[in-house]
Amino acid sequence: MALDRIRIIIADPNSTSSKRLAGYLQDSGFEVYTLSDGLTTGQKILEIRPHFILIDMTMPDFPAMKCLQFLQENNMLADGTLKVIVVSQHNAKQNVEACLKSGASDYVVKPINPMDILTRIALHMQARRHMDDAALVKSLELKQANYYLELAELLVKTIGIRTRPHQIHFQLVRMVSMAMGAVRVSLIKLGESPTVIASSDNDKFTQFALQIQKYPEIDYVQRTERPLFIESIKDDNMMSFIKDQMKSIYFNSMVVLPIFSDGNLQGILSARMPESSHLNMADIKLCQIAAQVIGSYWQLQPIKSASKAA
Repeated sequence: MALDRIRIIIADPNSTSSKRLAGYLQDSGFEVYTLSDGLTTGQKILEIRPHFILIDMTMPDFPAMKCLQFLQENNMLADGTLKVIVVSQHNAKQNVEACLKSGASDYVVKPINPMDILTRIALHMQARRHMDDAALVKSLELKQANYYLELAELLVKTIGIRTRPHQIHFQLVRMVSMAMGAVRVSLIKLGESPTVIASSDNDKFTQFALQIQKYPEIDYVQRTERPLFIESIKDDNMMSFIKDQMKSIYFNSMVVLPIFSDGNLQGILSARMPESSHLNMADIKLCQIAAQVIGSYWQLQPIKSASKAA
């Protein structure tokens, strides 16, 4: 995808804010079109075939849900080339779920910070979310597959050790980090404020509240409850203009996974790889197993506590 072909449509009835965002994105190297009415939005989408659409949830005559239906009917979401980011005044869970189920890639709550939108776009340009288990089988030799099965068994055994929860958390993230060769594996507990409760590089690390706007990959997984796989942008010429525009945007290859416990999203596992590395299907599978093990451990905690009390 050449730089002059990265096209963005901003569809928002608030022309003042959309023009301000458009100016910022144009200065960052994108080709941007702003639309403040729904009547021409569909026509413009078909005309320019954008790579990103930022659309207001309540866009007159063409609200986000209608836009997503339009894109589905025109088969524009099937190959993942087009990303739709829904923008809304409200963070209602049912709205988020409905948009994502209908094909949106992300959901952002107003007011919009242009720098945050740029970060989101950078993230989505590098993200891969479809990992095929069949490809995993093909990519692994039998010896390596056996190694990961043994490590998965060790992870499961670890949650049975009689020790403090923090020590269990640290042992789990450290094992994953060592197996993957990761720079850092972090375990994040969700709640009023996402908090890092364990980090593979420091066994004393217990509580660190995240400023979520600085971690779009964590915010994405929290909002969507979807896994996220990101390739490094270190040697990506397509992304050089973003890196020059905003030095703080830098994604190593990473795996970011939701952790479900008792059927609810309760945490996130994040594994950040070295700068020169590329995602390995086996490493992704190991992270998925680790996230499931942690979720099971959290679910067992109330049972363990009840047993001790008895």
